[in-house]
Amino acid sequence: MTRYGFIGTGSMGEMLISQFTRTGCIAPAAISASSKSGTSALAVAKKTGITAKNENRSVAANSDVLFLCVKPLEVQGVIREIRSDLKPDILLISIAACVSLEDLAAWTGSNARCVRIIPSVTALQNSGVSLVVWGRNVHPSDKILVLDLFNRIGTAVETDEESLEVCTNLTSCGPALIAAMMSEFGSAVVRSGTIRP
Repeated sequence: MTRYGFIGTGSMGEMLISQFTRTGCIAPAAISASSKSGTSALAVAKKTGITAKNENRSVAANSDVLFLCVKPLEVQGVIREIRSDLKPDILLISIAACVSLEDLAAWTGSNARCVRIIPSVTALQNSGVSLVVWGRNVHPSDKILVLDLFNRIGTAVETDEESLEVCTNLTSCGPALIAAMMSEFGSAVVRSGTIRP
């Protein structure tokens, strides 16, 4: 059984765990997670049936696939903390928008197979786009696994790092801006009295 770890159970980490377990992609028994204070990991464990751990190192040591769901400025420190516990052939998936594959490879100092993913909160509704960028050590079987996971909670779109910022604007920020504008247009029409609510 492939073992999955999640370091960071804030909004995105919790969303991914919830969706992967809810859709049956990953059995709760195959997931362990940790968080900075431990509180959010325990809360996610109660909701989903996963295992909450007190230490990032314990999660890392027991994972075949490790999701880093921490803020970009925390990634290097977390990797420094867990580096000696990483399996030599671990599949490391970072959702930190501003951390490059080159940085991940340098910080792990191993043969870690690194992937960057920019997930969409709309995965809560099994829709939206998750952008996927592959590191150079990634195996074909890793691609199958990752694409299967993210296609079951939305649509996985493969891209490269050079295009990632533009693609992120098109799949995340852009639609949110358009939705906010449309909402305001509707509210303005109601306020003007042209249409009654």
